[in-house]
Amino acid sequence: DEAGKHAAADPNLEENVETDRAADAFGSDGAPARALGEAGEEPSSSSGDGDDSILAAVRRAAALVRDDRLLEAARVAARAGIAPPFAATAIFSSSDASDADADAATLLDRHLPKARRVARLIESLKAKVSATSPGSGSNDEEPGDADADATSSPDEYGPWLVQGEHMGKRDVSVYYRTDKKTGSKLNARVESPIDAEMLVPFLSVLNESELYASWLPNWTVPRFRIRRSEKLKQTGRVSQVVVVTIDLPWPFSAREAVLDACGVDDIDASGDICVLVRALGEGDDDSESDASPTATIAVPSVDEADVVRIGFEGGFLFRALPEDWDADMKAARAARKNHAENENENETDASVGGAEAPAAAGVSSWFSGWGVGYGSSSPKDGSSAAEARDASEGALEETFHDDEGRDVVLASNSDGGNSDDDAFEECEEHQEAPPRRILVSVQMSVDPKIDFVPAALMNFVTRTVIYTMWCMLLRVAEGVRDGARPAHAEAIAAKKESLYDWTRARARDMVKRVFAE
Repeated sequence: DEAGKHAAADPNLEENVETDRAADAFGSDGAPARALGEAGEEPSSSSGDGDDSILAAVRRAAALVRDDRLLEAARVAARAGIAPPFAATAIFSSSDASDADADAATLLDRHLPKARRVARLIESLKAKVSATSPGSGSNDEEPGDADADATSSPDEYGPWLVQGEHMGKRDVSVYYRTDKKTGSKLNARVESPIDAEMLVPFLSVLNESELYASWLPNWTVPRFRIRRSEKLKQTGRVSQVVVVTIDLPWPFSAREAVLDACGVDDIDASGDICVLVRALGEGDDDSESDASPTATIAVPSVDEADVVRIGFEGGFLFRALPEDWDADMKAARAARKNHAENENENETDASVGGAEAPAAAGVSSWFSGWGVGYGSSSPKDGSSAAEARDASEGALEETFHDDEGRDVVLASNSDGGNSDDDAFEECEEHQEAPPRRILVSVQMSVDPKIDFVPAALMNFVTRTVIYTMWCMLLRVAEGVRDGARPAHAEAIAAKKESLYDWTRARARDMVKRVFAE
């Protein structure tokens, strides 16, 4: 099993139930168990040949964790019939245990509990989303599609909604859903196929968190700005802890998350690369996290009165593009077209994005306090509401900085579409697909700690923020590939021997494996 669910230690546990403990520790649910069965041998039916066998398995698993192969480490432990906690057991706590073996046990206690979350994230991202038209959810997902999410309980969220499936220079598909109880928790998913040569540039942009502020977009109206993005600690070769603070529109306080990003190399077993991202300080006392990530870093307290810590869990998956991807996208576009033709104009406008559409300007009157005339039905200057809306359609702007620190402003229309030819070029004529493509998927579950999120704000996030940020990520990765991002080039060169030579080599291994070269 790829999973790493932590089982509580029982001092009275008999030797003959060790295998059952391992099965529980690494996931007894069907989806993660299937993942292990595909990637390696079946778990053994015994605990091994005594202490020597356990020591060998722990040493092997610890070496794999150090090599960023967390899922393979979990498989090794499961095949040996062992599971955390290790450090407190007699083998590793006795005076006869070497310091190296004790350190290996502690390392596994700290990292293996994440493996189950990684496995469930991968299983969820590999499941197809079965929504067929903008704003139309579907309840006919394949078994486990909606419920195989590592970030939610089976009945917490409604069906997936299609925000958009953009085909052109950058293929981007955006889906989302909100929780049934409050409608404030957001579960979103984005997918884009990229050329295989883009894999290393994309990974480098994700890794260089110190440069996020140079390209992450900001909005003035409504207010949605990155106040802080800072790496707190490098916890592994491809893992780090980052704190991100975002300013929200009045009357909401700023939101902040301390994010633990754990990179996982599963190329040899499945051809996949995964990055698990989870907010620290949120749910770290659950049964899966007795060996909490906070053991290696002191999560800083909130240092500003207007900041609220939020819940976040999700991650990225890089894998070979499924053979039926293009056919599925064509079918989805046909379904959207059919949906539009069968609905009257008002119903069609209201269905875009799944939520009830705001007023004609694309936002509700709730935005009236966020800027003169923006969505306001009673502008202070005495102009008509229609004139105010017309004047404010260009007010929604995205700003970021290039590598020399110059401000760049990209206007974005109210429905989140593309209005800047360079950054968000969208071509209806689909270009010739490159022969080797990697599918990049990201899924996130966000609890903003807000009892009620106005429809206007939720629409803005799902229609504009998610799509714009993803397109900027793709654009910056293209700039890295083309040598047009000097700051990124400098950072990559500084870590050439310690990180990026290895990254390029593993990317080549992935391409060879998934494309059978």
